[in-house]
Amino acid sequence: MWRLIGGFNDDIRSWLTDSLTEEIAKLSEEQAKGRAGTQKALDRQASILAKQQRRDSLPGIKKFTYSPTGDNRTRDSLSHAEVIKITASFLEQKPLLRMLLVSRFPVLLIDESQDTNKLLMEAFIAVQSQHRDRFCLGLFGDTMQRIYFEGKADVDRGLPADWDKPAKVMNHRCPQRVVRLLNQIRGQVDRQEQRARSDAKIGTIRLFVVQDHRADKAVVENRTRERMAAVTGDATWTDPVAVKTLILEHRMAAIRLGFVPMFEALDKVDSFKTGLRDGSLPHLRFFTELVLPLVLAQKQGNDFAVTAIVREASPLLRKKVLVGAGVDQLQKIRAAKDGVSQLLALFDGAGIHF
Repeated sequence: MWRLIGGFNDDIRSWLTDSLTEEIAKLSEEQAKGRAGTQKALDRQASILAKQQRRDSLPGIKKFTYSPTGDNRTRDSLSHAEVIKITASFLEQKPLLRMLLVSRFPVLLIDESQDTNKLLMEAFIAVQSQHRDRFCLGLFGDTMQRIYFEGKADVDRGLPADWDKPAKVMNHRCPQRVVRLLNQIRGQVDRQEQRARSDAKIGTIRLFVVQDHRADKAVVENRTRERMAAVTGDATWTDPVAVKTLILEHRMAAIRLGFVPMFEALDKVDSFKTGLRDGSLPHLRFFTELVLPLVLAQKQGNDFAVTAIVREASPLLRKKVLVGAGVDQLQKIRAAKDGVSQLLALFDGAGIHF
């Protein structure tokens, strides 16, 4: 999308001005109705101020930037969500951009289309309807696997009548009873039926229903595994590591794996959302690509790996710093070693184990 709208700086500036003005007005209305002095009120006021400052800075920005793998934090950068919204808006309003899309990408295939932004999907479908002979749009996905609410819920039903709608009829993966259950579930959603392979096993399905939504999930899962161990005669069910647990969504993963505070704090920042979910956020990579490998290497007694990481990453051991230190180079090396020890002590003090 950025390849399509990048360079339309005046149009982007105008869109951002209108969008920020609308967001400020909405927040201001909520602020007037809300209770003063609460944390929500303080957060809203901070958001209003930040958006006002950004709107005021727009006239001084000559060129907008965007990086799908960067943190997009500079004053002239756009967030992932903004690029999608701007593209959808431009495709709807600007015939020139529709022509650019058709000429640059005459065949456009979208995977996981059920979770692709609703506004963008509707814009693409509209472009295809207007340029049937020049623009081929292919959607891959499964409405039953929809995770995000921003997706187009009725993507399978709201398509033009002249579209081809191939379906995967043969299920090569599941046992026969599983396929029958899936067909029962799908019948309430998209009425698509599959059939199992003729040589597929009959299979077994066990469904455990928990009536109390306040029940401790860990306790429920432990009891479920114990029951499955008894039913199947397989003691491996009692080993939580050996049992696969499906986690459908990022926040669910944060809850299960114990990092909700960090996830929620970063997820509030629009420019962090994409990097947070795909692991490319620089703030996270600092820990996943530097701190964690260093701590693990130290815990394992791998002095060679520790030295390699510190030599590569520590500003104390940069060539320019060591040359400038002269006869005091050894002090820099000791300081780097002490830094590693202090880092490890932080992990030990927090009770974090590997």
